[in-house]
Amino acid sequence: MFLNDLPKTLIEPYLNLAYTLIYADESCTEEELNALQLYATELGIIQLPEIHKIDFTEALLLFSDLDKSLRKKVYFELFSLSYVDTNCTGNERNLLKNAAQILGITENEVIDIENITMKLIFDYEQLGYIINA
Repeated sequence: MFLNDLPKTLIEPYLNLAYTLIYADESCTEEELNALQLYATELGIIQLPEIHKIDFTEALLLFSDLDKSLRKKVYFELFSLSYVDTNCTGNERNLLKNAAQILGITENEVIDIENITMKLIFDYEQLGYIINA
């Protein structure tokens, strides 16, 4: 949703962060793989580059100098991705906590972003039920 604001040099590092996050629970669902593929569409790339697990903390440091708004967008995207399979595991939660800290996002901002994201997920789910009924 907000990835088109990322500098081109941070697209591949973001995709590696995303991949590392979804594999934090040692599995990857079809929904998570589809979300990665949607990133390609959003970013205007024909095919995802080769992505792999990385040192999450080290990669996040590449994003720490972005303006605050963009850092919040990165956190929102990562948080949303962690719930794409409707289950944010303990390992994913730990990575997100680390992300918030490195990106300089306050606890109140984290709570607001997460609450709004969960509401969006619920609303889209409800809309799906209505449309597909």
